[in-house]
Amino acid sequence: MAEKIEMIEERVQETMEGAKSTVDSAMQGFRQIQETVEKAKSTADSIIESVKSTVDETIERAKCTSELVAQVNQNPWIMFGTAALVGYILGSLAHEKSSDARRTSDRPAHHFGPGIPASPQQASR
Repeated sequence: MAEKIEMIEERVQETMEGAKSTVDSAMQGFRQIQETVEKAKSTADSIIESVKSTVDETIERAKCTSELVAQVNQNPWIMFGTAALVGYILGSLAHEKSSDARRTSDRPAHHFGPGIPASPQQASR
C-alpha cells in the first residue's frame, strides 16, 4: 500500500511539474504577445502623431494662402504694382546676365601679349 501511495505521489508530482511547465510556457507566450501589442500601440501612436502634425501644417498653409488671397482682394493695385516691380527687377537682372554672357563670348580665348592673338584664325578677326 505504501508503494502505491508513493507511485501516486510521484505521478502527482510529475503532473504538477508538467502543469507548471505548461503554465510557465503560456506565461512567456503571453508576455511576448503583450510586448508585441505594446510595440504595435507605440507605432500606431507615432503614426497618429505624424498624421496630426501633417494635418496641422496643411491647415496653417491653407490659412496663409487664404490670407494672401484676402490681401490681394483688399489691395489689388498695391499687389499689381508690387508684382510689376518684381518682374521689372528680375527682367533687368536676366538682361544683364545675357549681355555679360554675349560680351564674354565675343572676346578671344587666349592672348600671348598685347595685340598678339593666340592663333592665326584669331588674327583674321
